[in-house]
Amino acid sequence: LFDRSNNTATRINKDGLIESVNADIPRLNYEETNGVVDSCPHLLLEMNSTNKLTTSNDFSSYSTSGTITLTSNYRTSPTGEINSTRVQFGGSNNSLFKLNVHSGNTESNSIYIKGVNGETIKFGRGATVNSGNVFTLNGRWQRIEQQSTTGNQFTINTYSSVTARDIEIFGAQIEEESYATSYIPTSGSTQTRASESCTGAGDVNTFNSVEGILYAEMKRDIATDNGFRRVNINDGSLNNTVRLGYSTVTDEIKGVVTVGGSTQCSLVFTGLSVTAFRKMALLYKANQFELWVDGSKR
Repeated sequence: LFDRSNNTATRINKDGLIESVNADIPRLNYEETNGVVDSCPHLLLEMNSTNKLTTSNDFSSYSTSGTITLTSNYRTSPTGEINSTRVQFGGSNNSLFKLNVHSGNTESNSIYIKGVNGETIKFGRGATVNSGNVFTLNGRWQRIEQQSTTGNQFTINTYSSVTARDIEIFGAQIEEESYATSYIPTSGSTQTRASESCTGAGDVNTFNSVEGILYAEMKRDIATDNGFRRVNINDGSLNNTVRLGYSTVTDEIKGVVTVGGSTQCSLVFTGLSVTAFRKMALLYKANQFELWVDGSKR
């Protein structure tokens, strides 16, 4: 049973484009890896979140510092429509920014940018237009994000010797979250995407109890999550279960298979930060168990 409380949301479709999904319809999301859209989607389940920027794709009200030229509806955006905005910087130390957008809480700032492969741009938040982090462009649309607890400006700039002078932008977003969630379009007011839940997602007729692959993509918020963060399938008890995810040990990813109350495997991989999203998979079959993280068998 899936629920998203009569609220639309966005996903990335099989063509790699952002599209809206109607209320209470599950979002099968296709991620992009190194410019290639994954052939297999995953069910996207997110908490409620609000885009605090009231015009997510209208940058005409932004302030500027230096010589900047904006061209709206320039080329194809991540939605497949002709609604990107071209930003031409006159030189170094130029800035495009939105004032008075900080609440004082931890916030995630994100935007889609397309520019020349290898060039750099600054993006972030702070009290001056020189704030933010340096990001390297890859020649394709990419979503960049930065977390902040201070500052009142949402900023894209060419300060500190970054090299980009001609870019396209789309889909600005500020959320009171520790990471960016899926794009929430706004056009005149803030918008909130409702939380999602999925229960009763399968039984013995859905999942092969003898062999299979359990897959998840997840991260941990260490500031608020001191327990396990994992997915599992079982027969309603702890005696027969396949579970995969983060343990309470720092930076530890773990896959465990239990049959008849006896542990058949306990595979552990450490060394990668658990505060970044990780793709993980646990393969299980007779006499064979494998733990994969970020595309590599660990």
